[in-house]
Amino acid sequence: MARILITGGNGFIGAELARRCVARGDEVTVLVRPESDVTRLSGCFGDLRCHRVRLEDRDALAGVFAAARPETVFHLAATTRFETDPALGDLDRAVECNVTPLFRVVQAAATAAEPPKRFIRTGTIAEYGEIEAPFSEAAREAPTSVYGAAQVAGTQFLCALRARLPFPAVTARLALTYGPGQSQEFMVPGTIRALLSGAQAELRRPADRRDLIHVDDAVSGLLAVEAGAETCPPVINIASGHHHSILSVAFLIARRLGRDVDALLLGAQDEEVTLCCDPALAAKTLGWAAKIGLETGLERTVDWEAANWSAAPGALGGVA
Repeated sequence: MARILITGGNGFIGAELARRCVARGDEVTVLVRPESDVTRLSGCFGDLRCHRVRLEDRDALAGVFAAARPETVFHLAATTRFETDPALGDLDRAVECNVTPLFRVVQAAATAAEPPKRFIRTGTIAEYGEIEAPFSEAAREAPTSVYGAAQVAGTQFLCALRARLPFPAVTARLALTYGPGQSQEFMVPGTIRALLSGAQAELRRPADRRDLIHVDDAVSGLLAVEAGAETCPPVINIASGHHHSILSVAFLIARRLGRDVDALLLGAQDEEVTLCCDPALAAKTLGWAAKIGLETGLERTVDWEAANWSAAPGALGGVA
């Protein structure tokens, strides 16, 4: 049993990580923002502690660390989408939402009376941008969104601080994670729910190729990083290493739901963009590899969504 602290523990990945840690007997503390929806944690509230705090609040964080005395910190709290602002206000929001909270959590951990033994933070495939795939951890990043740029900034700061911290700090760069219960703002659930509603699923860039990883594999990867944190490099890809076109993913979803291909509304595009990570370092360093193939993972996700789906106004939408 270990003492675990998870920021963003109410999120899609964070909630699954919390459940997995509870299941293995850990003492789990999750941090969520005061206004956050914690529905995803409803099945395990009695088995963990949930604190509503703002990660920018130094005093509140210090109190949590003093009470929880975590041995492992998983920092998953992040905002993934920022509305483009002509006045560039989205840059401020990206820093405020993703960079500053990372600084505060690292500071709270490093200055705690009993610092954690390891600090694991989730990064993203979006940090690499549109460089040549597959992406290795040694590649020079070229992010194309403020989200990706903010995450690169966090990664580089954490790398720069690593020698000064009383614990190993690792950024686990996740491929595009999917699975049951994800927000319909993302491609896989958006496509599923559009087709469940009887509508067409709009694929704006059907030829683009993506490295997709099931949430169960993503969580297993994070736990592998935890186990090997002492010898893990500062940045490591947690990914499948395979890329699939948006169209092929949507076709598998449609087939599972018994919908024809004409339920897919295809956008026109001049060029395709491939986002795919090289997972070789995780295999070599941690002995970890993704185990859930795309078709199996999509079947599980579609079946869960179909079992839990209910039509609601404004729930038609889709996606990629």
